[in-house]
Amino acid sequence: MKRNVCAATIDRLIALASDEKPTAPKTEAALPQEKRGLELPQGARGLETMPLLPESTAGVDDNPMLKTLLQYRMLMPYMTRMMEPQNHGDPALGSLTTDLKQSVGDLQLAQRDLRLTVQDQLVQMKRVEEEMNRTREATERNASEASELVEDMKSMRSLVRKAAAFLGTMLAALVVLVIWLLIRTPHPH
Repeated sequence: MKRNVCAATIDRLIALASDEKPTAPKTEAALPQEKRGLELPQGARGLETMPLLPESTAGVDDNPMLKTLLQYRMLMPYMTRMMEPQNHGDPALGSLTTDLKQSVGDLQLAQRDLRLTVQDQLVQMKRVEEEMNRTREATERNASEASELVEDMKSMRSLVRKAAAFLGTMLAALVVLVIWLLIRTPHPH
């Protein structure tokens, strides 16, 4: 059933777009003898006027612009045919169409150049982003190395202090032993 409705709509659009004037719908009396009495399949429609908008046009009364557009909808196929560029032997129209074609070509070239420029900028942005990532990684690596170096310096300072304390203790012990030996040894007079 949907197919028949679509086919009827397409037939109606073809009839509207044709250059022929619309004919009145044929009555059964105007049909040839062999086609009289034939009925359309159930749900099929002939070439009667099909609504362009749904049957429920709620809000049309509220919107004056929509009301105006609905009045001009029947003129749309004719207006589109009138707006098509046609050269009816008028050289001014021919030059206008060539100028228009040249302008469209120039616009297409400008669009292509713009697209290439945008693509180049995207590639450059990706490169800058990659460089920033590499710089960030190098900075993080340098920061971690600096923190390791600070840790190593602290442990070295601790080791040097411990070694100095040990050597100071050993030197004090040596001085005490030398003094003890000097006191204990007999002096030859």
